[in-house]
Amino acid sequence: HRTAPLGTIIKVTNTMNNKSVLVKVIGSLPDTGENDNVIIKLSATAAKMLGVINDKFQASLHYAIPKE
Repeated sequence: HRTAPLGTIIKVTNTMNNKSVLVKVIGSLPDTGENDNVIIKLSATAAKMLGVINDKFQASLHYAIPKE
């Protein structure tokens, strides 16, 4: 994920079929041209659970970042 801290749990919902999965942030996206329009990258397993058929798809993300 681009801004969520490591360890954050995010609920990702595929807006095309309403399937959801909980994922854990394990790294941040580097600022490269390849990631300009990417908010989150998912594992192949998470993508399969969401019924993703293309590399890029629309999703809603829900998570909370606790105050320090």
